[in-house]
Amino acid sequence: QTLPNMVWLKDANGVYLDCNARAESFLGKPAADVIGKTDHELFSATVANRIRGEDLVALDKGGPATFEYLRAFPDGHEELHLTTKAPVHDGNGNCIGVLGISHDITQFRNDQIALKRQNRALSLISAVSQAVVRLDDEVAMLNEICTIAVEIGGYQFAWIGEARHDSEKRVIPVAQSGFGEHYLDQLNVSWADNVSGSGPTGRAIRTGVPSIVRNIDTDPSFEPWRNLALDRAYASSIALPLRVEGHIYGALNLYAAEPDAFGDADMTLLENLSGELGLGICMQRSRQALLRSEASLLQA
Repeated sequence: QTLPNMVWLKDANGVYLDCNARAESFLGKPAADVIGKTDHELFSATVANRIRGEDLVALDKGGPATFEYLRAFPDGHEELHLTTKAPVHDGNGNCIGVLGISHDITQFRNDQIALKRQNRALSLISAVSQAVVRLDDEVAMLNEICTIAVEIGGYQFAWIGEARHDSEKRVIPVAQSGFGEHYLDQLNVSWADNVSGSGPTGRAIRTGVPSIVRNIDTDPSFEPWRNLALDRAYASSIALPLRVEGHIYGALNLYAAEPDAFGDADMTLLENLSGELGLGICMQRSRQALLRSEASLLQA
């Protein structure tokens, strides 16, 4: 009864014979109100049919069977559970019921996701560093980095915008990659403190700090571009300011297919990524300045 996992026992017909305290908590009922009942008396028809189907799989298999799904508790919170069901036999080898044990693997899965994100970001930074060193053309480098963000980083779309210092403070796309056909053609973004500058790109350039939209569908700041983004299945985004020689050059924008794709654990790595990119732009411009200087000396 003190096990942290849910444990229950049913007979071969799906009637509950016993359950522990953790199962009582999930069901929102004491064991006395569970014993003698079937899943159809405790759950909706859809859920009960699924549970009974799992029991039958274990019975048919003659050994343990595992299943994974979200469990919703009476208080509203959800947990990801790994459930193992196994047939129970009597001394003569006859199947007399099903034993179920359900483990909460929510934190384990969250840790796995966080580790996967960090590994992806590390691979992304490594590839960007190589591109910065390998390519000797700024535009080619910027486009290559957008491609890396999509192909290695796994993002839906990536683009780089340069902040112009004109009267409208426009942000001009200079590189892009990924699933975003005509997205930038219809985008009107600035870094001014107005509606066109209210999104993540404008905020990142204006403030010099990363700007995250955790859910494009509900974030009010993304309203001017929401339909364009949702039509392309973008669910969240981040804008990373790019610094070149101490000044904000523009922003690297990344879009993900799932909400809240940019967690706190990713931020240091993504900020390192924007730092690498800013350094790459600086290196490209220094290289071009040196080439121009050498050409001028040769002409002289």
